[in-house]
Amino acid sequence: MTNFTLIFRNLIKKDWKKLSLSLIGLVYFAVFYAPMMSNIYSTKAELLAMFETLKNPAMIALVGPTEATAQTVTMASFYFQEMTLFTALIFIIVSILHVLSRTRAEEEEGLSELVLSFPVGKLTQPVAVLLEMTGFYLTSGALITAGLSLVTQASNGFSLTTNALYGFSLALSGLLFSALALLIAQLFATASTARNVTFSLLGALYIARAFTDLSNLTLSRLNPLAWVYLSSPAIGNHGLYLLATLLLVGCLSLVALYLQNRRDISGSIFSGKERHHRASRLYSSTLGFVAKNAQGQLTIWGIGLLIMGATYGSIFGDIDKFVKNNATIKAMFVENPKFNLAEQFMGTILMVLVVLAAVPVISLIGRLAKDERLGRLDLLLLKTSRTKLLWSTWGMAVLVGTVVAELGGLGLYMAAASVMTHPIPLTTVLTATTAYLPTLLVIASLTTLFIAIHRKLLDLAWLYLIASFIIDYLGTLMKLGKIFHQLTPFYWVPRLPVDQMDWRYVVVMGMIALTLLGISSLIYQKRNL
Repeated sequence: MTNFTLIFRNLIKKDWKKLSLSLIGLVYFAVFYAPMMSNIYSTKAELLAMFETLKNPAMIALVGPTEATAQTVTMASFYFQEMTLFTALIFIIVSILHVLSRTRAEEEEGLSELVLSFPVGKLTQPVAVLLEMTGFYLTSGALITAGLSLVTQASNGFSLTTNALYGFSLALSGLLFSALALLIAQLFATASTARNVTFSLLGALYIARAFTDLSNLTLSRLNPLAWVYLSSPAIGNHGLYLLATLLLVGCLSLVALYLQNRRDISGSIFSGKERHHRASRLYSSTLGFVAKNAQGQLTIWGIGLLIMGATYGSIFGDIDKFVKNNATIKAMFVENPKFNLAEQFMGTILMVLVVLAAVPVISLIGRLAKDERLGRLDLLLLKTSRTKLLWSTWGMAVLVGTVVAELGGLGLYMAAASVMTHPIPLTTVLTATTAYLPTLLVIASLTTLFIAIHRKLLDLAWLYLIASFIIDYLGTLMKLGKIFHQLTPFYWVPRLPVDQMDWRYVVVMGMIALTLLGISSLIYQKRNL
């Protein structure tokens, strides 16, 4: 027990800053919309008008069905319906990334073997991680409950019970995928494979619940991802879904711990494919090697963005109804009476897709930091130069981001064309998507600069991307000053077709990106690794 306490305290010591920031962000995101929506939809008529949009098929596919009716709808039921699933997805992503980084990734790096050289059991580390995540999510549930109780009014349908059901539904969804990530970590030999499989499963569950929510709600009740919103705070108050989630957490955790105890350290249930003794000539080059490493990211994010684009595009058939009475949405896009609402709204949607496309860009460049941390970079540099490796990684990351973003635009077009009487032309959609691509150049170069200075600065790239998204997507609602918007690359992009194309920003952003890349190359060439 003493050794377990030591391991657990060390884990908290390493993670408390990251988890504290995550906790603040998650709680803030789950809570801060509530008073804003109460101000926007201040009358019953305004609320009913917006409530009608939740009943169209596109919105059901996005956020799930509602048990509310025109007679029973309240601000609380409306808020929970709009926010629960998307907020839960953020909780889930945090869980997957953290658990896999503290289990399979550390095992892959040899840290787990070092820990096990001391008198501690094989289950010490995974149990400590599960306990850490349990504390994290119990705290988040309690803070969400308290936060909502402070900023909302009972007259709008909010109560301590509804707030607690909402907060702990989110918390348990995060804990559920913590247990699932731990289980999948036992099945595959590398953290990247486990991560890809877990996110793929998450995507499959999301798509499955979208179809069953529209066709057969009974089947949705079998989908663990749907349980988070089927608890239906403020209307149904189905607390049994929380109990079901808790039981599933326990089952997945027990299976994961059983497999952990049975397998060898660095082993896995599913062995990887047989390795060739000789790499192909294509992969023996620097660019080929980088391309090989990028395959997984391209596949996973390409499919993901295609589906995400299609999901957003499915709204366009009812875009008039969706936007007409939604002041929140209206504040997020460029209004121009010369264009229809779909064209006005498209720029905002594409910005979201390009932000997501920037994730594999940062991740691929971040491999340089990982290889340096693990001591693999010295081996790579026996066959290539620092400059060639840096530029090849940067170029491949930009290429992957570009392809992924265009697939998102393609998905948007295909879904929109299937539901619109007069669909937006494909060339218009892809041109508007392409207009955002210089932002990927800047983000890629900025990430490269951070890593060139020091590998530990990679987190700054993630923070910049998240901050840019929040500022450009929610900045108007948060009443942020123009100067904050100007600090993000997305602000300078003309939102086609509503805005006029301005080639000056392409040139300027390209020059900024190349300048940052050049500086990065010089720094990276000279610093100690």
